Amino acid sequence: MNGLINGDFGIWQRGPSIPMGSGFRFGPDMWAVNSTGSTVAVDRRAFSSSQTDVPGNPKYAARMTVDSAAGSGNCARFGQPIEDVRRYAGQIVTWSFYARADTPKSIAIELRQCFGAGSPASVSHSNGAQKIKLTVAWQRFDIGINIASVDGKGIGTAENDCLQAIAWLDAGSDFDDRTDSLGQQSGVFEFAQCGLLEGDNPGDMMYLKPRPIYDRLSQCERYCEKSYNLDVPPGALDNRGVVTHVKNPNDSYLLWIPFRQRMRTPVVTCYSFETGVANKVVQEHADVSVHLSTTLGECGFFVHLDQKFAESERYFIQ
Repeated sequence: MNGLINGDFGIWQRGPSIPMGSGFRFGPDMWAVNSTGSTVAVDRRAFSSSQTDVPGNPKYAARMTVDSAAGSGNCARFGQPIEDVRRYAGQIVTWSFYARADTPKSIAIELRQCFGAGSPASVSHSNGAQKIKLTVAWQRFDIGINIASVDGKGIGTAENDCLQAIAWLDAGSDFDDRTDSLGQQSGVFEFAQCGLLEGDNPGDMMYLKPRPIYDRLSQCERYCEKSYNLDVPPGALDNRGVVTHVKNPNDSYLLWIPFRQRMRTPVVTCYSFETGVANKVVQEHADVSVHLSTTLGECGFFVHLDQKFAESERYFIQ
C-alpha cells in the first residue's frame, strides 16, 4: 500500500497553483513547499492522455519553480508529512517517484522522523539523505531508506508527530548534513507518481494502480475539506455548497456544522461567497462577522454569529 496520500497529485482542493513566495504552504492536497529566503511557486501540470513517459496514466504532475536566494540558512523543499512517527519505524522503505528538471541538476531525498510538540526534547531525527541527479527527461527513482526505531523515544502529546518525506530542491550550507551538501540552485522541478512502500522494492509498479477518486478524496479530507466544489478554491466568489440557515423564533445564534469524517487537527475558516473575505458570512447580501466557537473538535464545529438576526432572516456559510 502506498504510504503517501495523493501521490499521483490528482487532488488540489486549495487550487491549481500557489504564487511565488516563502514559508510553509500547501499545494496539491497533502503536499507542501517550505522555504526560507528562497522563494517557490507551485503549479499543476496536466499530462497529455497520449503520453508514455510516465506510466500509470497520471492526470497531473506537480511543478515547483525555485528562485534561490544566497544564504547559509536559506532553502526550498517539497514534501509530505505522514501521520504518526511510528509509521515504518525500524523498517526499510522504498520511496519511488518520477521526476525531471529544466536543466540537469541534483536534489536530495530525506525521510525525517518528527516526534511532535510536547515530546521530552521536541526532537526530530533524520534517516540520512540521498542525492540524485535529474535530467530534462522523466526518470523513475527508487530510493531505499532505513527508518530508525522509535523505541525509547518520547513522542509528544500534541498529535502532530509524523514521518516527513522531503525532497530538497535548494539548500544553504546550514543543511549540508541533511542534504549531502546539495548546495543552492534555482530552477524548475517536476514530480509525478510518488509512492512510499514497505521493504526494498525497486521497480514495484503496484503503487501506480490508481485508487477510486472517492477513496483518495476521503483520505485527503481527514486533513483538508471544504464546502466548495472540488475544482473551486476556498475564498472564490461561488455559492455552490453554502450552508443556509433561516432564523426561527427559538433558534440560538450558534450553528453546528459536522465534518465529513474525523479530522486530525482541524482549523476552520469561513468565507463570504459574495466578497471572498475570510471569517465572514452573508446575511441577506451583506457580510457579517463570524467567529468559531471553542467547541471545535474532530467531528465538527460551531459557528457563532457576531450579530443577532431578525426572525426569518437567512445567512449563508461557505
